[in-house]
Amino acid sequence: HISSAAKTSSNIEFFIRRFFRIWPAFAFALCIYILFRFVFTVFYTNLSGNWIEGQFTYSYSVLNIFQYLSLTSNFYAPTGLFNNVFWSLPVEFQYYLCFPILMVLTRLFGIYGPLGFGLFLYSIYKFQLINVVDTKVFMLGFSFCFGVAIGLLLHNRKTLFKIPASGLCLFLIFVLASLITTFPFLLPDLPVISGIWNCYMILAALAVYFVLFNEPKLPNWLMPSLLRLGDISYSLYLLHNMVIAGVLIIFMQLSFMDGSAPFFVMMILSIGITIYISIYSYEKIEKSGMNLGRIVAKKLKRDAE
Repeated sequence: HISSAAKTSSNIEFFIRRFFRIWPAFAFALCIYILFRFVFTVFYTNLSGNWIEGQFTYSYSVLNIFQYLSLTSNFYAPTGLFNNVFWSLPVEFQYYLCFPILMVLTRLFGIYGPLGFGLFLYSIYKFQLINVVDTKVFMLGFSFCFGVAIGLLLHNRKTLFKIPASGLCLFLIFVLASLITTFPFLLPDLPVISGIWNCYMILAALAVYFVLFNEPKLPNWLMPSLLRLGDISYSLYLLHNMVIAGVLIIFMQLSFMDGSAPFFVMMILSIGITIYISIYSYEKIEKSGMNLGRIVAKKLKRDAE
């Protein structure tokens, strides 16, 4: 968006395209998860406090459905309903609403504009200046601002630093993220970094920087599969919890739960089924939403002219 800002009639077009990129697939997934709750409550017969259970068993109201659909659930609604990854979608869209502010700040202050705005959002979280149900929109705001700053650097062809072995560094970033997930005590007791979510966001920003400015080389044979995974990644994100729960129910009903073998079989099945239905979701739901977004954006652009 930064690189094509001169060609864009207004930020409204950006919002429309992003809304139709996110919302249709999300609404579809929400409906599927609501229906799947009935399956889960009937066949998942041994509630034990497992992480998979709450999203399918917590009580909800019609109001909660509209709060989630309106992408404002982090302000008012109980967390963890329907699908415990849905928390990120209102946060993402609320960052898009901040995008015009960040564009103004980049024109006025360059790279320091988005970085300063990220610090402002984190201060709201740190000092509890605004009271909402889920404060991640403020806590993690710096990550979106980092993304804008990196985009500005890329647009201006400015590199802060080059890393010779960028592919290795990228690999080490993912290893470090896995280590702090498994062993959170490894996190240093320092401001910002001591929070595991904040650490994830900093590592993600570094990963994006390495990819954009250092261009790690990957085998040619691997690229088509990675690009396809990139296409369907949003549907993978939305649908994987339901698939895991479904596979788990089948194994529970078959009494095939003892030992390590069932875990690996469940993992392979869950990955395969999730990829399969995500391809369908991308082709039928996501693409339709994106096409509709382009039509609406072009119509508004014609009307404005």
